[in-house]
Amino acid sequence: MGTHLVTRSLLGTARAPEMVLRRHVSAAPSAVREALVDPERRSRWLGDVEGDPSGPGDSFELRLGDDASDAAVGRLLMLEADHLALAWSWQGERDSMIHARVRPDGEGAAIWLRHTLTEPDHVEGYGGGWEQLLQALARELGCEAAEAADDAAIETAAAERWHLMTERPLEVVRDLPVPAERVWEAFTSSEGLGSWWWKHWEDVTVSLDTENGSYRIDAPRIGTSIRGQRLVAEQPSRLAATWVWADQDGTAVDEAIDLHLTAGGDGAGTRLTLRHTGPWAEDSLPENYRQGWDASLDQLSEVLRG
Repeated sequence: MGTHLVTRSLLGTARAPEMVLRRHVSAAPSAVREALVDPERRSRWLGDVEGDPSGPGDSFELRLGDDASDAAVGRLLMLEADHLALAWSWQGERDSMIHARVRPDGEGAAIWLRHTLTEPDHVEGYGGGWEQLLQALARELGCEAAEAADDAAIETAAAERWHLMTERPLEVVRDLPVPAERVWEAFTSSEGLGSWWWKHWEDVTVSLDTENGSYRIDAPRIGTSIRGQRLVAEQPSRLAATWVWADQDGTAVDEAIDLHLTAGGDGAGTRLTLRHTGPWAEDSLPENYRQGWDASLDQLSEVLRG
């Protein structure tokens, strides 16, 4: 996760990737919102903004560097107390969509940024750029870690991390003989998930918090746990979440799963398309996950068939 406290998730597809970044800061949510909307404070960490994006429909131009070509144009679509949305285009690219949310997080705040791209080759550059800007925002808020790397080092390391996350995505497709609502229930309730997940071990426990979107699966016999946070929930067609695997070898971070439910290939039942991403430097890592997902989805299919 690094000293600058960012977690990363890569969702979507190869053609339409969605980047999700979460940054914890020790400032109150109200202070974060002020730094986002106050023009003077915003200019100190974000850059020079031409225009006054204070309400839906307002357009603006943002200068990101000394080079005149390093600029973005945007249009504000939504501005609420804890959520803003805007259309965004950098250097003439097709419009993409950005959502930013600020939520209480312990004694501070969590800043969530979700960027749905139209140019898949830009993941790496945006990853480095957004993480550098989040670091600048933390500095403006007075909560930059003393041991934090400089901005250039953060941007370089983040770009490399995001590049790895695009390299070896795992995709698994499975046709299931039931309606999408039943598949949805099997993934989104403790009873449903517990009925098939690792059912060959008797000591597995499943915990889902439907209010805050967190989940945890523990298998004490093998010393393994999985936990995460819901990122997208569009019942009954799409579910995405972070994925944190922990075992005796350590804890994996910056992984995510993205599930899509559509009509089955034969016109009946449901087709599950699962995409699992992570910063995997070796082919063996996603291949191990493929084997695990194949076995787990076999168990799901068996339970759904009754």
